[in-house]
Amino acid sequence: MGTSDEEIDRLLGKLTPRARALLLDGATTWRTRAEPALGLRELVMSDGPAGVRGEAWDERDTSVLLPSASALAATWDEDLVESLGGVLAAEARRKGVDVLLAPTLNLHRSPLGGRHFECFSEDPELTGRVGAALVRGVQAHGVAATAKHYVANDSETDRLTVDVRMDERTLREVYLAPFEAAVAAGVRLVMAGYNAVDGTTMTASDLLTGPLKGEWGFDGVVVSDWGAVRTTMDTARAGLDLAMPGPDSPWGEALARAVADGVVPEAVVDDKVRRLLRLAAWVGALGEGEASGGGGAREACGGGGSREVPGGGGSREVPGGGGSREAPGGGGARAGDPHPPVLRPTVAPEGRALARRAVAAGSVLLANRGVLPLDPGGLRTVAVIGAHAARTRTQGGGSAGVFPREEVSVLDGIRDALRGHARVVHVPGPRPDGPAPPLDHDACTDPRSGLPGVLLRMLDADGRELYAERRRGGRLLEPRLVPGAHTVEISARLRPRTAGRWTLGVAGFGRMTLALDGRPLLAGDFPPPTDDPAVVHVNPPAQYAEADLAVGQDALLVARRELAPGTGRATVVSAAPPAPDAAASLADAARAA
Repeated sequence: MGTSDEEIDRLLGKLTPRARALLLDGATTWRTRAEPALGLRELVMSDGPAGVRGEAWDERDTSVLLPSASALAATWDEDLVESLGGVLAAEARRKGVDVLLAPTLNLHRSPLGGRHFECFSEDPELTGRVGAALVRGVQAHGVAATAKHYVANDSETDRLTVDVRMDERTLREVYLAPFEAAVAAGVRLVMAGYNAVDGTTMTASDLLTGPLKGEWGFDGVVVSDWGAVRTTMDTARAGLDLAMPGPDSPWGEALARAVADGVVPEAVVDDKVRRLLRLAAWVGALGEGEASGGGGAREACGGGGSREVPGGGGSREVPGGGGSREAPGGGGARAGDPHPPVLRPTVAPEGRALARRAVAAGSVLLANRGVLPLDPGGLRTVAVIGAHAARTRTQGGGSAGVFPREEVSVLDGIRDALRGHARVVHVPGPRPDGPAPPLDHDACTDPRSGLPGVLLRMLDADGRELYAERRRGGRLLEPRLVPGAHTVEISARLRPRTAGRWTLGVAGFGRMTLALDGRPLLAGDFPPPTDDPAVVHVNPPAQYAEADLAVGQDALLVARRELAPGTGRATVVSAAPPAPDAAASLADAARAA
């Protein structure tokens, strides 16, 4: 299928004004709309700053986890970052993803910024150069990159409504500069943020047309952040091209009516559709004979060979492609599993090796008082102090969160390096502040099978089971919906290793209950305090209760939450043992040191 302006116009002419308008919002959370009359299939999108999660929050569908963007910028190595872009492209192809929602080009403007781990640096020059390198690496293999969040979207406090005000020079030399670099690198999409700049929300801002589309000549698609389109007319008349997610956005039928009534000019909509069709042609989603089932119709990268990619200028090898096939999360599909994991190619060792190289390159040794490197031959005992040594935080979370196949903690890494040479002693010290962690498969079992993990059940309004499946842990953000779904239930048999007063919790919205061995711990209605999609769908607040648990006595914990419009379906069950005495913990750490 050609991508000339004449060909795009020919395709555009096959659609009515109404059909054109309806193409401009999502079909689902992660997919655009298909149009069989044009041979246009859905485009599949995925979050991607640190890895390609795919369309579902499912721990069985694992991903390569790269270092955070801040660590990548700390390498000052554009070639390395470009190679990592190739790893992300291979992951996207493996998961049937056309559009990667990365890189994040916002800046570290305050130490209080809640998403700095997704951003490269405080410096617009460094951010622009590293971001452009990632764009080149991703797009060299036929996967579209997205520069986000345009522009000055650097605060998580009041992030849906904050109005950022600045003079023209600051706007251009600081905030816009990284996006200009991404456009120069050929980025295919730019994402408009939630925030306002100088009084106008970004999805309706003149900054989408100038300088982005006018002065810089950006000919790609401007997509909204998820849920950032809150009105129809002003956003449709602006430079925004695609409202996500769908299918219930403020565009859709409302935009089609506005075009029919002449309130939004047809020419404005036509320009948006042309951009969308050009993007679809570039990723191979447009043309006769294309499947309408999304990314699964494309060949997954595998075998380490080379192949032609759209827009790639010839055959390019995709790094990190795999050969053998197995179920994400290992183990294959289980008998009786109503929703078995999709078989995908695994990631080749070179992809993991490149990620490991990036970890080392982005690490900075601030001081060394003659201690490093450790000499295994001269050591007898090594003390590792801190709870996070055993439960190492490897990623930020939110839209950047993925499910790595395996993680090596600091403690395990040190033990492995010194095995046979020195004794490694771990002392947790005082427990870090923070919410109780979600149930993990090493601390509980599925009460039905007895295997590690939890039991997820979906119930109808009468409490009848619609389906059940074992999951690895208690953080389930997208329990699968089926007809008649009314209540999410997560149950687990706890195996306490510490006696005393435990903190037990359930997170979500709507009507929720929590019971231990049949005894109610909490019950109530908990409406969402905000429509922020990150809160509703990814990080709902928890409600807590306390209960006494004893070592050697298992306890059955059952959490339920009812599904209701506007409350999402994320459900998280958590448990934390009694906090150790802080003074005693410090004394233990001091003795170990």
